[in-house]
Formats: sequence, C-alpha cells, structure tokens
Amino acid sequence: MFLSVSLSQLNKKTGNTSPDGAYDNYKPGIGVKFLRDGVPSGNVVAMFSTEGQHSWNFFKHDFSNGFPIYHGAPTLVKALRTKFSTVTNYISSVGSLDMAKYKENGEVEANPKFPFRIIFRPTSAVNTTFSDEFTETYTTQLKKIPSGTTVYDLYAIDEPGCNEVKIGAFKLNTQMITSHFADEKLFFRHGLIDEDDKFKPGFTAYRDSFSVFGGITDAKKAAPKTGCPIKRMFQ
Repeated sequence: MFLSVSLSQLNKKTGNTSPDGAYDNYKPGIGVKFLRDGVPSGNVVAMFSTEGQHSWNFFKHDFSNGFPIYHGAPTLVKALRTKFSTVTNYISSVGSLDMAKYKENGEVEANPKFPFRIIFRPTSAVNTTFSDEFTETYTTQLKKIPSGTTVYDLYAIDEPGCNEVKIGAFKLNTQMITSHFADEKLFFRHGLIDEDDKFKPGFTAYRDSFSVFGGITDAKKAAPKTGCPIKRMFQ
C-alpha cells in the first residue's frame, strides 16, 4: 500500500504565517493506493476542503472523500468549481466503488461493498503536534513523525443517517520521506461519485452538488438510522 500526502498551494502567500494566512493557500489532502494483482490499483483520495483551512497544521481536521461545498469561496475556487462541474456535479465527493470492485488477487468482486463516506481522523499522536502558525514546511514536519506512529483512525458511514464506525487505522511502518518520483510519476485516480451512486442511487440526494447555472444545491439531511450494517460490510 502507498500512502501519499499532498498539498495544493494555489496562491503562494508564504509571507503570511498566521493561521488565517493558510486559507485559500494551504489545502492538504491524502491519497491512498492499494496494489492488486493484474488489475489497476485501488485508490481513494480525501481532504478537508477545496477552500483550504485557517491553520498550517496538516492534521488540524478530518479528511473525507465527501465534504460540504461552502457558499462563500475565493474567486479562484469558484472558477475551479466551474471546471470540475464539466465532469460531475458532485464536485466535493470522490467515489470509493473502484476500491471494492476487485479482490487483492485481482478477481472481480461480484457484490462490491463500499460505504457512503470514508473519514480519516488524525490521532492524538499528531493532531496537536504542530502549530496553527507557519513555522516550517509541511514536508519537514511530516518527516519528523516517527515510524510506528498511528496517524489516522479510519471511520466509515455506511449510508446517510448512519453513525460513524471505526473500521481501522493507519500506522506508519517506515519514516515518511519526500519523493521526486511521487511528485512526477505517481498518480491517484479520483473515482467519480456518479459511479458509486449507480449502485446505490438513494445516496445522491445526500451529497452537495454544483452546476454553473443552478449554483450550489445543499445535501438533503438524512434522518438518523439504527442497525446500520457497516460491520457486516468488512467481514
């Protein structure tokens, strides 16, 4: 398995070291790649927001493959929304169906099982380690995290209205490094959420969407559910 952390720095306001200086400037995210025999790798990507965050702390917030579309956003982000919407209206959601399509040995999974949402939650070992203020580059900070550290607890929401359930954790087996190969040769596929919703069409209404002429449509609020089968999905 490959774990890659990424950042989008659209406007290089490096002179502003305050937490608010990170907004619309520092946009951390994560990509995970699972290798499979004889078929393309399974990928999942997640982040906090395309708008950024009011903190230079990489581990300040949860990352998810689905998050709200904020009504107030910088001009450049609004332009990106328009571009993304030429592919899908669900511009703040990324699919996870592709990860479930094949088994590790490359066999087709006849009945793919995947959750409505995946959440990467920073652990106490890392989320207060770094300051909201800019003190050094994020790559310098990440390389300081010792091998063996559990950096994320992994949660899933089976379907709209279900509670989060912890399904695993991400523990570093080695020290993190920077990589020229990863910067230029390693890619993570962003699965269309539309493909997920073909399998589970009832999910669509519970995702924020965007269109050029219709603007933002907020996700429908789901009524709380009991007896969600998330545990059975991973058996």
